[in-house]
Amino acid sequence: MQFHNSFIVVEEGDALLVIDQHALHERVIYESLLARVRAGTISGQRLLLPVVVSVSAQQLAGLDRVRPLLASLGIEITQFDASSVAVQSLPSLLSRLNTMDFVREMLDKVAEESARITDEELLHEVLDMA
Repeated sequence: MQFHNSFIVVEEGDALLVIDQHALHERVIYESLLARVRAGTISGQRLLLPVVVSVSAQQLAGLDRVRPLLASLGIEITQFDASSVAVQSLPSLLSRLNTMDFVREMLDKVAEESARITDEELLHEVLDMA
């Protein structure tokens, strides 16, 4: 049964389950993306015009560390000059995001936790942003 067009209410044995439809939908998308990444079926779409993003020296230093992971996600980012990067391609799944904000957030995460964050954790962070 649906409640207020927002929740699914299901009776299971003696329990009543209330499921947030929006959260469930996001989880399904997340799991689908994760499966596609693991299968290597995500490809990037070349941007007609690269998006140039100003970054700090610390963010720029973190880019080299995550470049292979980004490539597996269909994201190509190159150094543009001493204080900026150019986003050359993105997967369609990230098309609704603000590219500049996404790049800055991701590189901030790497810069803040460079010694502690694993590629797997970063993968989950990126998918959470999508």
